[in-house]
Amino acid sequence: MLTQYSCRRGGVKKWAGLASTTALLLGLGLSNHALAVQSPPGCNANTLNLTLSRSTAVAVPGQTVTFGVSVAVPTTDGAGVPACDTADVDITAQCPDGANNVPPTTPVQTLVTDADYPAGTPPTPVGSIDCVMPDVPAVQAVSAYSQADGLLLDTDLLAGSPFTRSNTITVTVTPCQVQVDKQVSCDGGATWVDPSLVLNNEDGTLNCSVIGLAGPVQVRYQAANTSESCLLTECVLTETNGAFGTPPVVGAIPPGVTTDFLPAANTPACSDAYGDPANPNEPNTATITCQTGGEPVTASDTASFNCLEVDATVDRAVNCGEGFVDETQVRNNEDGTNGCTAVDGEPVNWQYAACNEGTAPLYDCTLVDQNLTVSSSIIVGNLAAGVCANNLPATNNPVPCSDALEASEAPDQGRVDLTCCIQDVGSIADCAEANRVNVFDVSTVACSTPSGLNAIKECVDTDLDGTADNVRVVATATAGDLGFVDCTATDTIYLDDATCPPVGPGTDLPLSPQPFTLAPTASHELFGTIAPPLDQDACNTASVTCTIEGTTETVTAVAPPVVCDFQERAGCFTRTPGFWSTHPGDDDRIGTYDFLPQTVCGTELDNVLAGNGNSAIEAMCSVGKDGKILGEQNTQLIRQCTAAYLNVAATLANEGDCGSGTNIETLLDNCCDAASACTGEDTGMSVNECITALDTFNNSEDTLDPDAFANPGSANPTYCQDAKNNGVVVHPAP
Repeated sequence: MLTQYSCRRGGVKKWAGLASTTALLLGLGLSNHALAVQSPPGCNANTLNLTLSRSTAVAVPGQTVTFGVSVAVPTTDGAGVPACDTADVDITAQCPDGANNVPPTTPVQTLVTDADYPAGTPPTPVGSIDCVMPDVPAVQAVSAYSQADGLLLDTDLLAGSPFTRSNTITVTVTPCQVQVDKQVSCDGGATWVDPSLVLNNEDGTLNCSVIGLAGPVQVRYQAANTSESCLLTECVLTETNGAFGTPPVVGAIPPGVTTDFLPAANTPACSDAYGDPANPNEPNTATITCQTGGEPVTASDTASFNCLEVDATVDRAVNCGEGFVDETQVRNNEDGTNGCTAVDGEPVNWQYAACNEGTAPLYDCTLVDQNLTVSSSIIVGNLAAGVCANNLPATNNPVPCSDALEASEAPDQGRVDLTCCIQDVGSIADCAEANRVNVFDVSTVACSTPSGLNAIKECVDTDLDGTADNVRVVATATAGDLGFVDCTATDTIYLDDATCPPVGPGTDLPLSPQPFTLAPTASHELFGTIAPPLDQDACNTASVTCTIEGTTETVTAVAPPVVCDFQERAGCFTRTPGFWSTHPGDDDRIGTYDFLPQTVCGTELDNVLAGNGNSAIEAMCSVGKDGKILGEQNTQLIRQCTAAYLNVAATLANEGDCGSGTNIETLLDNCCDAASACTGEDTGMSVNECITALDTFNNSEDTLDPDAFANPGSANPTYCQDAKNNGVVVHPAP
């Protein structure tokens, strides 16, 4: 048998299609009555009635209402037409929704499946559903819904005709609603913020501000029953901020009644009520919950507050010429009394800074410097939270440093006070003392007289042989408050101009040790060398230049001219490395070999052969590629040291003396012995300084003319050429 489907609420019904069923029956040779019998015979009416009942006609949101469903099938319809039996009946029911949709949008609940209800069935309960009444904003009728789907046995050719019956019944829902208001006052109850009865903070979260952390915060509550018929009972207030204590008891609220304002149990200080700034007591919400007989109703309101901290800092900075000092924002001179020192007559400047370090605005701020020599009062004005007024100059800038200024900058006078008001009253004079904030900073200025500077130049006999062999320059600071730093000295001679003052350029000779410092009344001696001798009235002078301590000002003192009685010594014979390396002393001619052995940089040199690590020729001829073995600087130092030792040895062999007049002994000790610059020791002279000094000595003018060197013969470069680029060098002793 072919099947047709009817898609209906409650499921799928099937019945035989008329044409297909008839064809099938005829094809099988069967009678049409073999499928079904009209029941009862001759019926032609559908009289099934679907009836709904309810446990109450009026309810409140959240209340449970029971809806019953009954079925009845009369034997005839109103016109006397016989009713047909019903078969395969499904009955469903649905609870009301808040919008009173028919059918509702709530879930379908099945009460009966595939039931038969013949004609004449009396009212018969088929089931019930329990429904929680929806929340509605106002009085609202809502409908429960029931539907019956089945087959009407009104034909003997088909399984039956599908039918649907539905019905509704309404319940009037009267909403229960409570509203609450939480108000906050930050001015002792003069004004209350956030005044509005709400269900869920619809008016937003308003707040007020308390000036000062210790100021009190007040809270009060109010509640209202906005329903017309619903009695609210057991109403309880709760508060998220425990600083206000346990909220007052409300109890029952009749319909349409608004309570009086109920104050909070506590009135805490703002900082206590606000809590830890990193984790404040938020959201400061009050909630009321009331019983209704159905679902409880609730409402919440939030009212917040701020604790505005009053805090300010000030700075008095002073500049004596090298930048501002004592630049620190303070409340009570926490950084100590710092300052600067200026030389008498030098300008001194001051500047101020005023800052609002708090969260409360400050009004009519004024700076008052206690030293009227520095500044009169400065009006800063209003300062918003977190704002600074920086680099405010003193009104009398600059002030010359003097004893009078120093006296007026004593700590009790070298002070600035910042005064602000926490209320906008028009001027600081109108601000009550209780509403003022005061902070201060202290700095000082000292005025100093620098020492005087003197210089003399004199001839000295350092080796005590009765003749002047050195020059000494003495720099002296006189008594004063400030000494000298970064002092340098210059020794100048004018050999080409014996007149004073000189006309032509002079020659600067080295002096040591320098640079140096001079404390008040202290002296410092510097030594040079008489080369050439100061044996004539040549207007030779010396000068000393120093910087006054703590300033950038310099002072120069010039020594009077001096003539030194110099007597020439026995003399010194000097030749360069080029001479000694090409005069090895072969073929009975005088040369390098005649003055060996020599110990150079801790290594003994005893021959003039190429390719030998103890050869004086290798020491002076290792150039080119060989210079990379030790490095150019160290190779050059060994070269100059070897020539210097040979010069000293040749001079001594010919009854000369190179030591005293040229300080060659000290130079060789610092640069060329076994513990010297060439072996890596720190002797106060660098390798480069040693090379320069030794080269100067080896190239200096002869003061000794020995007969032995009157005819040294032609140069013989063979030994030196063989020593070049052969990979052999003289190494300093380890």
